[in-house]
Amino acid sequence: MVIARSLVTVLVVLLASALFAPYSRAQSSEIRQLSGNVFVNSLPAKPGARLKSGDVVTTGEDGSVVGVMSDGTTFSLGPSSEFALIAYRYDPSQASANAFETRLVSGRLNLETGETAKLNRSAVFTMVGDSKIRPKGTHFEIEIVDGDMFLAVWDGAIDLTVDTGTGTDTVISFGEGEDFSFGTVSDSGEVTQLLEAPDNFDGGQSDGMLAGNDDTGGDQPGDSSDDGENGADVALETTGELPAGVIPTFNQAIPNTDI
Repeated sequence: MVIARSLVTVLVVLLASALFAPYSRAQSSEIRQLSGNVFVNSLPAKPGARLKSGDVVTTGEDGSVVGVMSDGTTFSLGPSSEFALIAYRYDPSQASANAFETRLVSGRLNLETGETAKLNRSAVFTMVGDSKIRPKGTHFEIEIVDGDMFLAVWDGAIDLTVDTGTGTDTVISFGEGEDFSFGTVSDSGEVTQLLEAPDNFDGGQSDGMLAGNDDTGGDQPGDSSDDGENGADVALETTGELPAGVIPTFNQAIPNTDI
């Protein structure tokens, strides 16, 4: 009888593992796609590599990467980027304990917020130098160029807090319901609001480099027609499809090189 009960217990555990394994993987935080040289904590990354608090994701001059967090937040980095996951916690049953705190050290970030921003908006922010970006149900993009930050809000809105060096922070909102959706922040903290996207965003929303999105209007990495000056295609590694509606990364030319 004891043996029989033990066998039943084992079978139940195995059945539960089989049933919930796909759900667990779907809910994990991981590298979903990458191209070129990408590292997590200075170690070469592969699709499926898990992400957690304290991780630092970097890309080489030829690198781009898409990460998907367990709450549905999606981020992508362009070449020569460094992105730190300062703190990440997600538990739908404990909204006040959730957090998504990050820092863009260099390069380019495209971020679309997930459930954490809906449950506990005050716990979601991205630091860039002394500036802080708090999204409000948002898809936004930022790039650091020679110490200056360029920003674009493609959906929703953000609150940008800037340390002006005067002892009083300045808060400026961009996006839905505001007069401006684009802007720049100089290395000294001077904010310029723009009616159109900065030129380095190609005049419109980034898209499709890693996913091979046809909407970019040009050759994608891995296309046989891509015969850039380095003469090789960019290799793409992926764990599969991205979440619906995700804009993976940038319509920005990168050097052609294999992983």
